[in-house]
Amino acid sequence: MTDGSAVILGTVLAARIAVRRHLSAYTAAYVFQGLARGAFFLAGHPVVAVALLGVMRLASGVVIALDTTILLATVPAAVRGRVSSLHMTTYGAMARVSLALFAALLLVSDVRTVGVCTGAASVALGALWWHRRDPEAFRGYRAAVTARRHPADATTPAAGSGPSGV
Repeated sequence: MTDGSAVILGTVLAARIAVRRHLSAYTAAYVFQGLARGAFFLAGHPVVAVALLGVMRLASGVVIALDTTILLATVPAAVRGRVSSLHMTTYGAMARVSLALFAALLLVSDVRTVGVCTGAASVALGALWWHRRDPEAFRGYRAAVTARRHPADATTPAAGSGPSGV
């Protein structure tokens, strides 16, 4: 129950984040998710572990909602369905790969070590992405979303063009 409720709450929370903060919030949610994941495996008390699971899944809800929002805002309407299908298929495949990798790591290590290390990896990858971010991509994303919401006020050449130029 904590898992599903937290994801739904994270999705509701993400809808309230200003567009100019979407990419920053996306990164922060990945970092918080990783911190909570690592701490979950270190928790010595069941109540603390459940609370950390809730924090982890709340962050996950923000990630899921913003991932979809960012994708849909930066893909032209003509190919949105195909790109969304490819994205969901890839997401599902990567979830399976992740589970297989987790299982393989459990053959050589204990669950606590694997959990803490995967949490640390999430934090490190989020921090690396933030460090290597492209300020122009941030501006392009905001312009693409603004163009979709207010076509008459669009300052970009094509309402569907996003940070990747798609």
